[in-house]
Amino acid sequence: MCEQNKGAIAGKSFFHVSLFFPCIVMLLDYGLLCQGANKTLQIVWMVPLQEHPKEIFRYNASSSIAALAYGIETVKNESILPEYDLNLTVLDTNCSSKQGIGVLVDLLMVQDIDVVIGPPCPGVVEPVGELMSYRNVPVINWVSLQQTIQTKDSLTTYIRTMTPVYTLGELMTKFLQDTGWKNYIIVREINKEYDALAEILESTLGSFNEIGFRVTQVHKLHEPTESGDDIDATLNSIKHEGRIVFLVIDQSNLRNVMLRAHKLNMTNGDYQFLYTYGRTATMHKLEKYFMNYRMWRRDDEFDEIARQAFENVLLWQY
Repeated sequence: MCEQNKGAIAGKSFFHVSLFFPCIVMLLDYGLLCQGANKTLQIVWMVPLQEHPKEIFRYNASSSIAALAYGIETVKNESILPEYDLNLTVLDTNCSSKQGIGVLVDLLMVQDIDVVIGPPCPGVVEPVGELMSYRNVPVINWVSLQQTIQTKDSLTTYIRTMTPVYTLGELMTKFLQDTGWKNYIIVREINKEYDALAEILESTLGSFNEIGFRVTQVHKLHEPTESGDDIDATLNSIKHEGRIVFLVIDQSNLRNVMLRAHKLNMTNGDYQFLYTYGRTATMHKLEKYFMNYRMWRRDDEFDEIARQAFENVLLWQY
């Protein structure tokens, strides 16, 4: 390795034996991490080595190792940092702020850090960002649902490469101002992921009360059932509450909801349904799942009804 003593420390405190470890060994064998130059750039990758069941987006090392390897290989092949060796240390955060800060401080006691990549878990981002801000070390991240990370007042060295989810509410509000719509209903699934997005939308709309925006009701859908009684009860209530409906639900349940709405005569143009996937989507994902018949077509006897029902759905995505 680049530096034997630091490698020994990493082996003791920071590397966990898993399927991820052979990937790092392979990278080292190919010389992607250690380029044999004069200076050493100390890179720390903070990531859970195992999937964490309590997190909304279950990122772990296996979901990002290919991108990391590609980035390192690009640095090497294009001579982006020709005067540096790249020394990579992996810290297993276990999606825990306690463990994340613990292993990071342990490492800081034995070596300097030039840049931190990650961590993906929301609960770990803020304490790591504050510590690295204090030490003036950049933290490059690609995702976090945590709404508190909206400003850089305390996270002065924090860099995010993907749009945070909370901006969806701001973009939505700008669009709604041009429609003239004022009263809104939110239908949300009882699920941690959709709870977070629904709260963002409700909070953002509520912040524009002075121009007339109002959330008249928030309905919570339980687990989908074959009978659809919960959906029917919600839709029947909406008939007396408003006409503009945000559907903060799973994509797999969207067709079912719109079929039930059609059955209750709510897809004749009197009601407008707005749906968002709730995550940043690539153009490939948009084209594959949203910009064609895949949203409504299942090759069954309900396809034509679903197609008509989806004419009342606006997809809001970023």
